[in-house]
Amino acid sequence: MKKIICLLVVLISGCTSSFDLTKKDIEDKGFYVDTGYYRIDFNGHEIIKIPPGAHIVQGTKDQAVGAIGVNDKIGLFVVKGDISLNDVVLLPQVNGYDYVERFTVGDPDGNPLPLVRYLLTNECDGKTYEGLSNKHGETVAFSTEKPCELSISFPDSIN
Repeated sequence: MKKIICLLVVLISGCTSSFDLTKKDIEDKGFYVDTGYYRIDFNGHEIIKIPPGAHIVQGTKDQAVGAIGVNDKIGLFVVKGDISLNDVVLLPQVNGYDYVERFTVGDPDGNPLPLVRYLLTNECDGKTYEGLSNKHGETVAFSTEKPCELSISFPDSIN
């Protein structure tokens, strides 16, 4: 009887996954930059609990943005469903806003190019961020307060 009750409780409550994250988890995804913020996407798995200093991205139920805290701690997330960290998109983000864009740098054949120096520019206010593409050719996510066009350029040197 106890087994049946336990099974019913599990079926009624559903499955959840939890992740206690740090900056190292971002680095493990191939990013080695310190932007001070992160963006996480649980790919369709609704967020049930977020850590202090984070917020759910407007218009979504599965994405959050927050500041990386003391001792490089991000904090505990709980989401609906069974999902592994390999299925989660976790990346560094410039600023802590909801509107975001990022780029993948590639060669003419579409292969990703790592360690390419780039400059991202917010066309609304002229603010910039310089960086190097990660091992997958990806830039950081650049966020803005309102929808803005972002551009990417590849200067030979950035002063």
